[in-house]
Amino acid sequence: MKLTDKIYFYEGDYISKTRFLYKGLGSSNFIVVKGTEQVMIDSGMTSGPHMGRIKKELVKDGIDLYNTSRVLLSHTHPDHFLHAKMISKTSLISFLVHADSEPMARRSSFQFEAHYNYPSYILKEIFNWPVWVAKLAVNSYFGFDYLKIQHKLNSNDKINLGVPVEIIYLPSHFPGHIGIYFSENKIFYAADLFDFRVSEGGIINNAFSSYEQVFKDIEKVRKLDIETLIPGHGRIIKGRSLVKATLDRIERGTRDYVRIILELLKNSEGEGMTLKKITQAVFCNSNSYNMSARKIIIYNTLMYLKSSGVIDLTRVSGKIFWRLK
Repeated sequence: MKLTDKIYFYEGDYISKTRFLYKGLGSSNFIVVKGTEQVMIDSGMTSGPHMGRIKKELVKDGIDLYNTSRVLLSHTHPDHFLHAKMISKTSLISFLVHADSEPMARRSSFQFEAHYNYPSYILKEIFNWPVWVAKLAVNSYFGFDYLKIQHKLNSNDKINLGVPVEIIYLPSHFPGHIGIYFSENKIFYAADLFDFRVSEGGIINNAFSSYEQVFKDIEKVRKLDIETLIPGHGRIIKGRSLVKATLDRIERGTRDYVRIILELLKNSEGEGMTLKKITQAVFCNSNSYNMSARKIIIYNTLMYLKSSGVIDLTRVSGKIFWRLK
């Protein structure tokens, strides 16, 4: 889809039907900037039913992704970079990442730590597969040996991708996670600040995610003059009023994590509630899609409440129960 003379948008799977090991992990959206050189912002994944549609759109727009010279990654999650990884096998590509993403890019074990760096007592409750399967996936899919990092970016950097863009650091989702602001066009790519497939609030679904940081990230985005908001997954949001409503929705949804959890624990009896029961209640069992990601969101919120001295946990017969203090 052509957004401006130089900026093109391509939508990944909204809900994935791929054979990827992680159930529910769909291709991200991505952007192509076609100026004196061709630059991609993220790249999505190559497998999935979206690819047939995207190939037709690329042909219509006169874009060959193998002519890409640079790729700017919003963050180093595989649903955002696997297509670029494939392109880099036959084409010389330079990658741009935030400085905080660079260690992740250099050592794929960081990806494993980001998803599995939890206490052993909670690990089995969060994930539905053995740890060895995760290690296999990391080794197979998350490797970064192909990366030729041209430039490490910093917060508020202004760079030329054929059009001027500004780097907006949004680390609540993951270290090095950034949004990209096209100031002249009033377009903002928010990457994974939110993902309404999974949750109404901020996507704090990694071991390095921060509940408190979500609100700081939203405030950064509010200060920008945005007419078109592009998420990392899902449809484009157009119009200042809808952009504002979306940011309000993310903030409200993030606060609802705490509000609903406290209501649940207040009404629970005896020993409290398990992470699984809390997650199911918060999300009302409306969709089993990406339940592990939802459990991590709730676990990170519970740990925020625990560090604030509001709740505590107990172990009973090998299970973890959360309760009000």
